[in-house]
Amino acid sequence: MRLSPLLLSLALLVPAAPAFAASAAKVDELIVELKIEQNFVQMQQIMADSFEQGFQQSVKQRGLSEAQVARARPQIDAMKKMVAEGMSWAAMADDFRKIYAEELTDAEVDAALAYYRSPEGASMMAKMPVLMQRGAEVGQRRAAELMPKMMQQMQQTVDAAATAK
Repeated sequence: MRLSPLLLSLALLVPAAPAFAASAAKVDELIVELKIEQNFVQMQQIMADSFEQGFQQSVKQRGLSEAQVARARPQIDAMKKMVAEGMSWAAMADDFRKIYAEELTDAEVDAALAYYRSPEGASMMAKMPVLMQRGAEVGQRRAAELMPKMMQQMQQTVDAAATAK
């Protein structure tokens, strides 16, 4: 059987489904075992705390009065809410389920479930919040170190662009 050139070109444009994608039920089981939703809640809190620390640092650096801070607070809170909603598990769950289903096979999910249900895997899961918190602290520290340099470079770049003809 010979495919027409049109059918052949259409077949090449449609991505092939993975031959051994994990089932939705197994993916959901793994997501529950990995406590991904709870991890998202923790991540949101870390992000909110980091955002607030950045705001407080900016307030301190600029010497804003309490009245100025009070005027800015509703906008800051609205931005925090927007990030919290946009980065929530509810907003991202379907995407994660799809990624796990596309990238993992049932056998891989079964192996991961076996590990995380073992004493070693359970220990790893119990330590995950501390690992995440400490990792976030490293990221925040590095960002704080880099931010002044980046802001200076950005200002120099903008200044140079503004004076160039």
